[in-house]
Amino acid sequence: MNREQIDSRFHRQLDIIHPDKLSFPITIIGAGASGSYTALTLAKMGCTDINIFDDDTVEPHNVSNQVYGEEYLGQPKAVALGVEVNRVTGILPGQFRHRYKDQPLGRDEPKRLVISCVDNMETRKTIWEQAKAQGSRQNPITLIDPRQGGEFIVIYTAKSHGDILGAQAYEETLHPAKESMRLPCTARAVIYNSMLTGALVAILAKKHALGEPLPRRIAVDCSQPGLIVDD
Repeated sequence: MNREQIDSRFHRQLDIIHPDKLSFPITIIGAGASGSYTALTLAKMGCTDINIFDDDTVEPHNVSNQVYGEEYLGQPKAVALGVEVNRVTGILPGQFRHRYKDQPLGRDEPKRLVISCVDNMETRKTIWEQAKAQGSRQNPITLIDPRQGGEFIVIYTAKSHGDILGAQAYEETLHPAKESMRLPCTARAVIYNSMLTGALVAILAKKHALGEPLPRRIAVDCSQPGLIVDD
């Protein structure tokens, strides 16, 4: 888009966040409930350098709480999400039809952002270890880890370098999978949780773009709406 098109499309938000500040690399790992709405919201906001990793396919139960319509059934989620984001926003994310493992977390430049939208603790640990290995004190990687279940959302943030206490606090959340809350299949996800998660992650991405400190934890109970923020 040229300057006139950018100013016209994002006119309503220019004094909140200008798209010129959103050109840093963003890696989204997981294209399910959290990941799909996060990708769409970030692209709508003006983020253009997005890469999506997921090896799953769209199934019927995904249609009610993820961005996919029935026309995407059976398609790889990474591809379907890239197509849908491009259809709605004109921005085409990178699409990787496999699990994330030892992949580059964006180019080695400032403000790299990794969003860990996965549903198991071992993968979260792998992503965090990779962020620490690929980041540096000069160019740390910022991690956002949204987790949701039922009507509850919790989002953690951490930096690969430069905030030892924050990193330690995040690592304490990487508990064994057996300690995670277990919900019945019919109580794991609902559309407003997924959409709100994407919105909250986009707010954190905006703060990251502007160089503002991120809270280490955000928690929302949608059954009794209220926001808890830990600095």
